Amino acid sequence: MRNDKTTRDRLAAEFEAICTHARGLLEATGGEIDGKAAEARRKLEESVEAVKGTYHRYEERILDGADTADR
Repeated sequence: MRNDKTTRDRLAAEFEAICTHARGLLEATGGEIDGKAAEARRKLEESVEAVKGTYHRYEERILDGADTADR
């Protein structure tokens, strides 16, 4: 279980880093007026939110599975 926790923690840290970089990009391009930039920005925002939701669902399933295995 220790290895699984380490892997999970590493993946969580990598995910948070990606989200931080994506948020930085969104903030840096906030003043763009180009239609293509605005569309790309909107899609990135949607993608980040979708990935966050998926990540949290998988995290819950993994933790539930670990609890079941421990019992």
